Amino acid sequence: MGSSPCPRCGGLAPVGATFCPFCGASLRPPLAAAATPAGAPSAPGIYSIPSGSVPPPPGPPPGYYPPYGMPGPVMPLPGPTPATRAVDLQAVTYLLWASVSVLAGGLIAAAALFVPGILGIATTTGANPAITIRWEFYLLLAIDGAVGVTTTLLLRFAFRTLTPVDVRFSTPSTLSILLIVGLVLVLAGVYPLFVGYQSFFDCTSTSTNQTTLANCPGLTAAVLGLLALLAGSVIGLVGYIGCLIGVWRFGSRYGSDAYRIGAILLLFPLLNVVGAILILIAAHSTREELHRTMGGPVRSF
Repeated sequence: MGSSPCPRCGGLAPVGATFCPFCGASLRPPLAAAATPAGAPSAPGIYSIPSGSVPPPPGPPPGYYPPYGMPGPVMPLPGPTPATRAVDLQAVTYLLWASVSVLAGGLIAAAALFVPGILGIATTTGANPAITIRWEFYLLLAIDGAVGVTTTLLLRFAFRTLTPVDVRFSTPSTLSILLIVGLVLVLAGVYPLFVGYQSFFDCTSTSTNQTTLANCPGLTAAVLGLLALLAGSVIGLVGYIGCLIGVWRFGSRYGSDAYRIGAILLLFPLLNVVGAILILIAAHSTREELHRTMGGPVRSF
């Protein structure tokens, strides 16, 4: 009968023995995972996978973005593709005409600031001073308000067009509604504010008894107009910032800094005209690029 040395004490133990006759150590062979063939089942329902061949965990589906503030994989920002070409062209066209509308509003504001007398405000002095606001002022204000609402609607159409293919434009599309509401409140508050103030000013300037000031007409209308003006300004500011964010994201989608610079310049009076020109040029260039790289003739606006 053959024998083999004990791995513990070195004593010769008969082949097939379970324990060493000298030290009592177990002579059973250890269960080695390596003895199991690669990919063969080592137990019912359990399979060993060779080292180095473990597949990576599945990543997020295309177009997935983790919620704001939540950890998640960094995904590339979506951009225009041949499948979204028509949508991109439509959205960029809306933005192009929105910039033209901003330029028109800038021309109206420049006329109101630099052309003498166009505001229609006249002040008379003497024993009974008074303020007279002519109809030209209200006409100019109505035209400027209509241009502002038109600009906002065009921006909203641009954001809504892109929302199905790029979720980043969903929030600007919603906030643009606040800008429209704010503009309407401002326009609704300016007329009673000025008319009420004019009536109240005329009454107080001719009154000789200070106790009758509360009875002067126009005070209530002026206060209501002022409240509407303040509320519209706050709501409109939130909506305006949302629209600027949307224009900024046009730069991210189409890889153009002109959109971003234009969005920043739109924050400042007078410089907003320069910003509108930059956005106009960028939108026109984007349209040409979409036509050139994704099929179709190059068209002008």
